[in-house]
Amino acid sequence: MKKLMLVTVVLVLLAAVSVQASFTPEPNTMGLYLDASADIFCTDGGITPYAQVPLYLTLTNPTPDAIWAFRAGIEMDGLGMVLSTTSPCSPLIVDGIIEFECDWSMPEPTTSVMILATMTILYMDTSMSGLYFFLGSLDDPREGFPSIMLPDGSWMEAELYFAVGPTANINGGCICPSETPTFDSLKAMYR
Repeated sequence: MKKLMLVTVVLVLLAAVSVQASFTPEPNTMGLYLDASADIFCTDGGITPYAQVPLYLTLTNPTPDAIWAFRAGIEMDGLGMVLSTTSPCSPLIVDGIIEFECDWSMPEPTTSVMILATMTILYMDTSMSGLYFFLGSLDDPREGFPSIMLPDGSWMEAELYFAVGPTANINGGCICPSETPTFDSLKAMYR
């Protein structure tokens, strides 16, 4: 009986690890990623000082067929600076806070991973400490949620991949700040 219980616990733990590795964000999730396919949100060392690192602001799994605009605030915590951005508008960058308030002249068709903006970040920490990015509202990137404008002109808050803590980081480690997605996914497997 004890062996059966131990085997069950081991299988559940293995399932939890595999669910975390294949977790897909909720619909209408805005996030920051270090790759264009929205898979990598952190590095655990290895980025050398003065390296240029791409950072992508994405909307994943959107439910609307198109969006008119988006609003998002990003706060950088650590030694880094924005060298360049590519987006439908020029962001306002002041004291490590990047504010995007962008719109298109017509609704922009959505894709499963829609890149809203691309930034080139200069990682400047010679001690190779972490550079952390917080994504949220324009008013306070550490609080609130970014938003998207629907084709009918109404605004909708986007979900965040991580609602607490940094959304992405460079050399800050790759520990998930919340176990909720993994646990919820695991529970859903057994319903």
